[in-house]
Amino acid sequence: MEKLLLIQRDRSNFLLNDFLSVFFDITMHSMNSSSRGIPEFKDFDAVVIAGKKISEGLPKTGKVFVVSDYLALKRSTDLFYEYLTLPFKIKKRGFKPRSECLTFQQTMDKLTGYLTDPPKYLVVDVETEGLIPKFGNITVISFMSDTDDIGYWYPLKVVNEYSYVKKGLDLSFEQFDQGMPTTKEVFQLKELFSEVVKKTKVVGHNLKFDLKWLSEHGYITKMPEVFDTMAMAFFLFSKMKPLKLKVLSSYLFEVDSWDDRVDDFIKAMTPASDRCYGKIPTSVLGEYAGLDVFYTRELFELFRTFLTPSDALEIIFKAIPIFADLENKGMHINKARQKETSKRYENIIFNVKEKIHSLPSIKRLEAKNFQALAETNEKKAKRFKNPDSVLLKKSKVNLNSYRQKSTILYEVFGLPGEGTDKNRLQKHLSAYTTTPEAKEFIESLMEYNAYNKIKTTYIDGLLKKSWKDFYLADFNLLGTVTGRLSSPFHTMPSRNKDIKSLFDSRFGDEGFFLSIDYSQLELAILGHMSEEDSIIETFNNHEDMHAKTAALIFNKDISEITGEERSTGKTINFAISYQSSAKSISESLMITESEAEKMMENFFAKVPKLYAWMEKQKKDITKKPWIKSPSGRFIPIPDILSEYTSDKASAKRCSINYQSQGFGSDIVLFSLINYYPKLANKRSCLIGTVHDSVQFDLHYKDLFYVLNTLKDTFENLPRDKFNLCLPLYIDFDLGLNWGEACSVSCTDQKLLLKGKKENIENTINRMKNLFELEIVDQSDETCLLEVSSLKKMEQYYENKDSDVQQNHQFGQL
Repeated sequence: MEKLLLIQRDRSNFLLNDFLSVFFDITMHSMNSSSRGIPEFKDFDAVVIAGKKISEGLPKTGKVFVVSDYLALKRSTDLFYEYLTLPFKIKKRGFKPRSECLTFQQTMDKLTGYLTDPPKYLVVDVETEGLIPKFGNITVISFMSDTDDIGYWYPLKVVNEYSYVKKGLDLSFEQFDQGMPTTKEVFQLKELFSEVVKKTKVVGHNLKFDLKWLSEHGYITKMPEVFDTMAMAFFLFSKMKPLKLKVLSSYLFEVDSWDDRVDDFIKAMTPASDRCYGKIPTSVLGEYAGLDVFYTRELFELFRTFLTPSDALEIIFKAIPIFADLENKGMHINKARQKETSKRYENIIFNVKEKIHSLPSIKRLEAKNFQALAETNEKKAKRFKNPDSVLLKKSKVNLNSYRQKSTILYEVFGLPGEGTDKNRLQKHLSAYTTTPEAKEFIESLMEYNAYNKIKTTYIDGLLKKSWKDFYLADFNLLGTVTGRLSSPFHTMPSRNKDIKSLFDSRFGDEGFFLSIDYSQLELAILGHMSEEDSIIETFNNHEDMHAKTAALIFNKDISEITGEERSTGKTINFAISYQSSAKSISESLMITESEAEKMMENFFAKVPKLYAWMEKQKKDITKKPWIKSPSGRFIPIPDILSEYTSDKASAKRCSINYQSQGFGSDIVLFSLINYYPKLANKRSCLIGTVHDSVQFDLHYKDLFYVLNTLKDTFENLPRDKFNLCLPLYIDFDLGLNWGEACSVSCTDQKLLLKGKKENIENTINRMKNLFELEIVDQSDETCLLEVSSLKKMEQYYENKDSDVQQNHQFGQL
């Protein structure tokens, strides 16, 4: 009898969870059977997908899935991916990849043809001199339409010389005879290309990068509707494999990588800082660029056949051109303040180091080092004018050296174990066996590490990613499985005022820094998904959820809650969102574990629907190793299949936290996308986002317009997209810079500022120079203002300044 591996589906399109479901069923069957047999490909005669039998192309050998000592999907990722892509490989088209260089006239003719008869889509790729558009030029531009069979490329820079040499690499190349385009030709090309892009959809792989370069250098004047094959691969395969174009094409089309020659030329460039695509000979780079668009087109045709559309994927497509625009704009940095802050941290670090060097044990170690250096460098010391000072400097303990820190901790102070990371130092600090001097060293070392990290990585590191007075962030829209954005900007300590205070307005005395934040978004989402009456009532009444949680824990009325009790409620709320343990809560609140458990019991007793929903999620994840957010984001959680209890526990926590994070991320992105067109023809601009918050560079003439339209857009989500059973609220922070911003609420022409007295006064003083205003009421921490008119009454203009040019033609979802 013929053995078939059935892939059951209730939809017409291919989905990853279909395969995960089959995988899970086979795994459970194997683990529950007496023989614990593992299915192999040879055990099946064919695979049936959507009622269609596929018998050709099955691997002759190999297990279907490894389950005997299975660690989630980690050990069988390659095999699982191979099996997953089987229908793709069977359905692949017999294409022949081709790449062709065009002359200037041929390029113009081709683009004119696209303009006359617009294609369904245009695949675009650029090769550049670097990673940041403001620091280089485009060297090659390549493109092809849905009807083309060839990847076309046109060089904007000609390279016929290559001086690097490296053994074992083939660095031969043909001379490129075609000359570089003239300035006039480049201008004509930009005009025509921008017109073509306005009339068609654009496809690319990691398209945000290409849009940034094309927009910055004038090839795009209006952001188009886009499709990104990297995003499609992310939603199809999650993060089971790298999403690079070459890796995907290699697996799906069984083709050899076409970038080996380019890689050879890059590897030969030494030092590594010299490595740049702009130095690769044009004949090599152009061929590579043409094949890039060819395979991108093949991926797009394949993915759009098998991928089920979702709200989350649509949001990513809409967000790509917006983030390309805001990354080019950058965030304004106060460089004078940056230098001042760097100097202040340098002094703090110096004092901490002096404190460490003054410890008796450290002094003895450095004296020993000095003696050893003096004995071994006796002859060399004669060459120095002051040999003792040189040896003394070399004998000092280097606090950045892992080896030297380990020597102090485990040899000088005799502590057990190994390692110098923060968790290890914290354990030594809390151990009763640690001597007072060792504790003083550890405390000072942790202080040094913290200040040195902030100074070198963030305060000084801003300059490395800066252009003029602007920090150029790079937001990764596909950096996490939950949908939360990631970037170096996100890793900055968000509570560190010194770092946040470096970001201010590009408009100087006529601008403000504005940050908005969804209030307790993840708690609102948990209340929505669980339909918990208590949480819904709290948001409907616009009450403080942290105070409400404290009231539930301490059995008090919400009006009787103190500031300290509210802080406890806030800790509990974060613990619920992130599924923290009682031990973690006890450490945060400095109480016993039993007290923490009692608090959680009191809370969950008052929110039975939330508790039941969370328990259901933990149970459901044991039946299928993935979750799906309300916005259609599919998130695999393979750790539930692990044989280790800790992995299973982590997976159960993720089944709750990932849903609220994923849905929350899509809400923030959706609101950001819908608000973006409302800044058209305004000088104010969107400049960044961190988790549930969004940042703006605000021109004073847009103050009330932005505050009112933001509230309307972010709080009133369309019901056809997000049918929430409770309202959402946003909080505003406004100030001269991010770190010194005050909480602000706006009603008609009135502003209520709350915050530190100094920050309020600084904000009011700037407003006095810009507005006719009256202070209605004022205290140390609040101020109510009424603004009657602008002081500068000149007509508001259409902005044509290239430094603040807006590309806001992108439509709403």
